[in-house]
Amino acid sequence: MKRQYKSYQLTLKISEEISIRIGRLGVFNFPAGRYIYTGSAEKNMDQRIARHLRKEKKIHWHIDYLTTHRSVEIIEVRRSEEDECSLNQKTKGRITAPGFGASDCTKACGSHLKYISASVDIKQHQNQEGHFECSAPKESPWENGMRNLKS
Repeated sequence: MKRQYKSYQLTLKISEEISIRIGRLGVFNFPAGRYIYTGSAEKNMDQRIARHLRKEKKIHWHIDYLTTHRSVEIIEVRRSEEDECSLNQKTKGRITAPGFGASDCTKACGSHLKYISASVDIKQHQNQEGHFECSAPKESPWENGMRNLKS
C-alpha cells in the first residue's frame, strides 16, 4: 500500500545574509545558514515539490520568495505522514520571519520557516522518527546533499 504523505520539509541553505520582501508580510533579514520550511500538499505533492525546486516560477507562496533567490538552495526534501502543523511544531529552531508560510496555520505555529543554524550536520539532529531537532550550530559540514528528493 502506498504511503499517504500529508506534509513535507525543505532544508534550505542560504549562502549569504539576505534581506527580502515576503509579500504582505514585509521585509525580513535572513542570516546565512540552514533553514527548515514545513509545507503541505495532500494532493499532487510531487508536483508541489518539483515546483519548489525550480528557480523560475511565478511567485505564489511565501516560500517562493526564498526559493527564487540566487543565494538560496534546497538541499534536502523529506515527506511525512504527519499534518503540517504537528510536524512543524516538532522542529526546533528560531523564527526569523513571523507568519512565514503560516497563513492557513491551525495550531498557532508562528511560522513554518525555522532557522536551524549557520552549519548543521543533519544526521546528528534527527530523532528516531526523522524529525529535526536542530537548536545549536555544529562544526561539521552538510554531507547528504539531496538524498531524499526521490524518496
